[in-house]
Amino acid sequence: MPIEQDMFFPPRDCEPEAAMTPGAEVRMLHSIAGHYGLFGFEQSYLDGLDAHLRELLDTPV
Repeated sequence: MPIEQDMFFPPRDCEPEAAMTPGAEVRMLHSIAGHYGLFGFEQSYLDGLDAHLRELLDTPV
């Protein structure tokens, strides 16, 4: 789950990696702070992350 505008791990780098992984998909997270969104000060970022992780963990395997 790359973050939009992330300078360290830009989404354009994550997409080719996901294409090489069967069943993978790229889900973008929004943060006005880019990589610094990882500090968790934006509630909208945390909500998006939680929603994606919840869906992943609820997926039967």
